[in-house]
Order: sequence, then structure tokens, then C-alpha cells
Amino acid sequence: RPARVRHELAAVRGVRAVEGFRAVAVRIRNGHRWRQIAITGLDSRGQLRRLVDVEGRSYAIPPAGLVLTTSLARTLRLARGDTAVIELFERGGEPRRVVVAALLDELLGTAGYMEIGELNRLVGEGAVVSGAFVALEPGAESGALAALGRIPGVASAASRRSMLESFEETISANITLTTTIVSILACVIAIGVLYNGARIALSERGRELASLRVLGFTRREVAALLLGEQGAVNALGTPLGLLLGLGLAWVIAAAFASELYRFPVIVTARTYLAAVGVIAGASLIAAIAMRRRLQSLSMVEVLKARE
Repeated sequence: RPARVRHELAAVRGVRAVEGFRAVAVRIRNGHRWRQIAITGLDSRGQLRRLVDVEGRSYAIPPAGLVLTTSLARTLRLARGDTAVIELFERGGEPRRVVVAALLDELLGTAGYMEIGELNRLVGEGAVVSGAFVALEPGAESGALAALGRIPGVASAASRRSMLESFEETISANITLTTTIVSILACVIAIGVLYNGARIALSERGRELASLRVLGFTRREVAALLLGEQGAVNALGTPLGLLLGLGLAWVIAAAFASELYRFPVIVTARTYLAAVGVIAGASLIAAIAMRRRLQSLSMVEVLKARE
């Protein structure tokens, strides 16, 4: 539609700002490598749709040239300053050559971006738009969306907030289930490893511990010697385990990365506290179990000569 339709959209009650965009389906080539993508033309002065990388930094649309996502550029073996061939489906596959002006590290999808006027000139059209980004006044969403949907030529109208809520609800349910199962397994493994380690230490040093009891050491003092050693091992091993866990997170994120989506590795202090809490809880359970075994330790049986 002509770019002037934004004035009709701006006249809808509750609409605060309108920015048009242009979407063009293309096949982008670099030698024998190619992908089918949509190039989105954006207003260089726009604020409703910005180019944002994985770190949350926003970038302006360059006045000329093409912006590619890093995953797509990596697949096509393109770098900044290279020239790509674009075949326009709207023109029957007619090729165009365009310079890659910048790369953008986005989390989702493979896409290209251009300044909307530059994209329209590349296609050979005037000032036209495929759709629009609309900012609404607070509380006007339902009525404005209904009014926008009734305008002739508007194929659909979607709410960014509703899309985000649906996406976050789905992702949250999946991640919660996965992390719950992984956390339970981690707790079971931690308890088993710590308890077995303490049992092995007790089996290897039963005679020494019984000898200490004969020499006058109390059960509490003997337990402090055995469990204190295990606590020292845990204290030294926990920081190393946290570093290994962080490295494993990077490996898993890299293994699951694809052209369609990437997972950033974000580890907060809360995550480290949860991991340390699991180890501390498992150590406490293992210590309680071993203390009961120490109380039932028979000095006579342990000090008998070994066959």
C-alpha cells in the first residue's frame, strides 16, 4: 500500500504513533550458498522497531546497504563490506547486488534489514509499505486492535504484549519442567556421591576411628574428624564444580544454536546460590546418615585382627 496509509492508521482512536515497514521476500546468494529470507525495510528515524543485539544494544539502520544477522552471514560466508546477490521474488527472481553494511547478532531467525526508502528503490517501487508498527495509548489496546482489523486492506492486527505473554508462558512451562527434573536428578546424584564418599572413608579408616574411641575420643569428636574431612573436600570441590557447570552451559548453548535461534548463557548469583544450596543440603543429609553409622560403630569388631 502507499506509505500515506499511515495517516489513516494514525486516525484510529487510541493510536499514538505509526511507523511503516516494507517486507520483501528474496533469495540471497553468495556463490553456491543461498537462503530464502525476508528483507525488512525500516525507517532510519523509527523508534517502534529497532535493531537490537543479544546484549540489548540498539543500532540505527544504515542509510545504504544491507544488515544481515550473524548466523545468516556465517552460513553464507559473508562479512561486512562483501557484496551479496539478491533475487527478488516479486520481480520473477530478478537479481540485484547489494553491499553488506553491517552484521547484527540477533537471537531469533535469519533476516536482513535495510532502510525502507533504499529497499523500495532496490525493488524499483515508490514509497510503499507492507505493514506498520503502531504505538497505542494505555488502556486502548482492545478497542484499537478491533478498529484496525476492520480497516480495508489490513490483513491482521497483532498485539506485541499478547505475543510476548504467550511466548513467555510456553517457554516458562517447558523450562520449569526441564529444570525441575534436572534439579531432582542433581540432588539425588549429589546425595549419593557424598554419602558413598563418606562410607568409603569410614570403611577405610574404621580401625583408626575405633582406636581413637578406645583412646578416649567421644563420638562427636570422631564424627567431626570424619565429616570435617569430607566437608573440606566439598569446600574445595564446589568452586571447581561451579566453573565446570558454567563451561558445560556454554557447550550446551553452542550445541543447540542453529540458524533459527540461539540461546544466550546467562548465569546469575541466584543460580550459584541454588547450586551451593543443593551441595550443602546433600552434605547435611549424608552427614546425618554417617553420624548414625558412627554411633553404631563397634570398637571390638573393628579392632579384631584381620584375616
